[in-house]
Amino acid sequence: VYVARQYELENPRKPHGDVMEDVNDYIATHLESATLDSTAAAFGYHPNYLSGLVRKKTSKTFTQIRTEHRMRRADLLLGSTTLPIEDIASMLGYSSTSNFYGVYRAYSGHSPRGLA
Repeated sequence: VYVARQYELENPRKPHGDVMEDVNDYIATHLESATLDSTAAAFGYHPNYLSGLVRKKTSKTFTQIRTEHRMRRADLLLGSTTLPIEDIASMLGYSSTSNFYGVYRAYSGHSPRGLA
């Protein structure tokens, strides 16, 4: 009990609003590296628990939410910068430009090249 109390004193929790709001914020600030495992670890949850919680609260998977964040950022970067598509794909966590093209095309219905 002492160790638990000491831990709480040394690592105070910020007041949490909605868990999904916190998860969305985490994903938005860690687009290039956010995975279900890393996000769950950041909040002290088991990945299976976080996955179920996300689906229950949003009716979407973790991957769908992360993809939405990435595609919104891609639209912003493609429309407002002169960065090459390869750099944008890398910034968003895609290891392959062709993978980025496929996800972007499936999400928006057109190629990212038209916006760059």
